[in-house]
Amino acid sequence: VWHRAWQDLRCSLGEEEAMIDEYRALQVATPDDATLLALLARSLPDRREADGLVTRALELDPGCAQAWLSRAWSLSVQADWPAASKAVWRAVALAPADARVKELARDIAAASGELSQLVDTLEADAQARPTELFRWLALAEALSVDGRVESLSRSRERLNAALATYDDPRARAAAAWAEFQACYLIGRL
Repeated sequence: VWHRAWQDLRCSLGEEEAMIDEYRALQVATPDDATLLALLARSLPDRREADGLVTRALELDPGCAQAWLSRAWSLSVQADWPAASKAVWRAVALAPADARVKELARDIAAASGELSQLVDTLEADAQARPTELFRWLALAEALSVDGRVESLSRSRERLNAALATYDDPRARAAAAWAEFQACYLIGRL
């Protein structure tokens, strides 16, 4: 997760070419590092070269979540939703705690109209970590996109139960924002 945030930061600072050069130098030093190949691929503007690197990464390590995430992203850019969905769910299975993987899964599921698997996954996440607000909000957003008003209302009730456990003023402010977001999503339907 942190590495993609670092990539986003470097790109926003106009350092994309320097970052790619650094990746290429690392690739020369460690040519069989599947994660490095996938991260380089995710940064390249040339999709053909990027796809080749992802294929190589998956040949080296079929269990590399970052490679599956890069494959899913590339396929989603090409609007190949069935293949993107398969790739992103492979990444979710390999990195179930990675928020960026689930974010891409949500986007692909929404674009392809296949939200039920995503909702099940997000619901299990929220149940497993009931005091983590962002998990409830991700679930609420998926339910909203899928048009499940009744489920969204139940999710909001569970969110409120989670919010009741916060004592710290900053957490209460975040909780109030989360409640506002949940009400907005319910009202949007």
